[in-house]
Amino acid sequence: MKIITDQNEINTYIGDNGLYYNPTNKNLSYLTSISPIDIGGLEAEIKKKERTQIIIGSLYDPYPLIESDLKITRRTLELCDKYKCGVTIFTKSKLILNDIDLLQSISSHSKVCVMIKICTTNNNDMKNIDSTQLQDKLQILAGLSKLDISLGFDVSPILPFLNDDINTMDGLISLAIHYGCDYFMFRGASIIISNKHKEAVYHALDDNYFGLRSKYDSIRGESYVIDSPKSKMLQSYIEGALTNEAIIFDNETIMKNIYSYQRKHKQLSFV
Repeated sequence: MKIITDQNEINTYIGDNGLYYNPTNKNLSYLTSISPIDIGGLEAEIKKKERTQIIIGSLYDPYPLIESDLKITRRTLELCDKYKCGVTIFTKSKLILNDIDLLQSISSHSKVCVMIKICTTNNNDMKNIDSTQLQDKLQILAGLSKLDISLGFDVSPILPFLNDDINTMDGLISLAIHYGCDYFMFRGASIIISNKHKEAVYHALDDNYFGLRSKYDSIRGESYVIDSPKSKMLQSYIEGALTNEAIIFDNETIMKNIYSYQRKHKQLSFV
């Protein structure tokens, strides 16, 4: 079984602890376990991908707490550096700061992009939705903005009737501008909650957002889709707010940029 997909993606861990939003199919679920992948054959695969952009964590965060001990993601970055691959990393965790040395090394020969998963600047909501804190995100931004890499926001998950508002976007846009982000990717404000995960998701939300269950049930329907009535308005607001900023907000352009490889050429010194 291949470790690297045809799109050059690697998920170094499978699973999550808490609410989990799948950006590919918009499913919101509640997961309770994380497992590392077997990277026994990873070097052979990355060697064949020499000078390719490797995408790490497109589905599952590559920096769960067990990464501190297992260092699966760090080993992956070491191999990317060895075979002169670029990397794009999706994460919400400040553990990425432990690998700044490797990000710097890779950025000397190839493109490095970090897409920070962030859903709000409200600390309580952040803890409840993605189990992180605002201070964590500020530490990531402060550490990575000093490097010669591309930096962006993966704005997700945005949950209908919870963080789908102008105040949320204003806070995130201000952060992105302040730290010189290159990308602001808004995935919309619609989620899918299947019957399989409904009770676990509702239980997690009920503890902090009483009444949200009834709102979701009233519009969920047979398709299990919960669309925010504000989604299009928020997209238009983001476009207006960022039109005169040096931040790309078109999702198609963002994905093309962060998935493409770019070699860096060392400048010759004639001293």
